[in-house]
Amino acid sequence: MKRCLCLLMTLALLLCALCSCSGNIEVDPTSSNDPDPQSKETDISYESENPNSSDLSDDTSSGETSDISGESSEETIHYVSDLDRHYPDELCDTWIVSKLRTNDDINEWAESVYLKQTEDEMDQLPAIYQAIKGLDIGRDEFTRVNAEWIAFNEEHGTEQSTYTDEQIEYMFGDYDENEIKQKLKKVTTYYYNGRVYTVYELMKADADLFNEMIESGGLEEFAVSIEKYVQGNDLADVRRLQKRIRGEDITDE
Repeated sequence: MKRCLCLLMTLALLLCALCSCSGNIEVDPTSSNDPDPQSKETDISYESENPNSSDLSDDTSSGETSDISGESSEETIHYVSDLDRHYPDELCDTWIVSKLRTNDDINEWAESVYLKQTEDEMDQLPAIYQAIKGLDIGRDEFTRVNAEWIAFNEEHGTEQSTYTDEQIEYMFGDYDENEIKQKLKKVTTYYYNGRVYTVYELMKADADLFNEMIESGGLEEFAVSIEKYVQGNDLADVRRLQKRIRGEDITDE
């Protein structure tokens, strides 16, 4: 399962406190050769009330659309890779905590708390959010180190996982876990009744639960709306989900 890669990526760090799964060489951005990191002001862009309208994604390209006046306007399309994850890659990566806590503290929390969960429990909330809460990491210290690595990435062309102001707000703000799931999930992840579901989980969901989702409204609209965010085999899987919603048999597909 692709989803296990997220788990393995997380565990590798929690147990070893190694460098990021992006494969970049670990370098201290606060060394004397680097400019002083600058902090960033929080600028939260709140999304619609629809819990399945999240747009935290991976790759982008542009296309033209027409607004109500008939004039063309530029629309950015965010392509999402790996439909088997509930959250964007950076939220599955706990690398940054190695800059905020000792290896001993990380290992103790991982072994006594994180690894005691089932895989399903681990997957329902972002790994970095769980690490923040479990290791009692404060917003100011997290924001400071995050800003340092944003600056470092920009200067050196590296891709260590960093976090947007919006993501930080939901991880540290006064939000319950259901709000966090709705706001931090991938755009291709569906939220229903306190849980998040990938496209694949929806296709395999129990018939009673699946019918309940359809009757509650929103699932059909979700399945159609995410088409523009996927390509290739992922698009084929989204269309299989659409078929199941319409009541067609997808057993042999």
